[in-house]
Amino acid sequence: MGTVDRNRSNRQEEMAAVKSKIFIVVGAFLLLWFARFVWDYFDPTSDANQAMQIQLKVFGSAMYEYHAATKRWPTKLDDLAQTSLPKRSYIWQQTATTMVFLWLDLNPDPKYNADVLLTYDRGGLSNKLRETLIKLSAFHNRSS
Repeated sequence: MGTVDRNRSNRQEEMAAVKSKIFIVVGAFLLLWFARFVWDYFDPTSDANQAMQIQLKVFGSAMYEYHAATKRWPTKLDDLAQTSLPKRSYIWQQTATTMVFLWLDLNPDPKYNADVLLTYDRGGLSNKLRETLIKLSAFHNRSS
């Protein structure tokens, strides 16, 4: 009877060791997958971030184009329809639904507006944080 109990105990220990090794391997794979996801999300050179940068630049140049033509800054998205934006980006209206535009009075020379935020993409967790910080900053600047 002692041998049977010892064999059963050894098998249970072996099974526990195998289960813990499987758990470690699966955990390592999950950690690597998550790390890759985080890297892609925050990497400024990723394809998704590059595509969004292109869209933001297209909208920014349309704002300056509108100002050059009318001597006014756009105050709503429909104002940009009067620019070459619809010809340059046939999906500009769909893209604009994911963006937040800050309709500001700017200097007509873009070099003086280098540190001014014209628009940002509201998608994603990091952008939600940025949106909150921008609102707090705007509120602080107005109350100062």
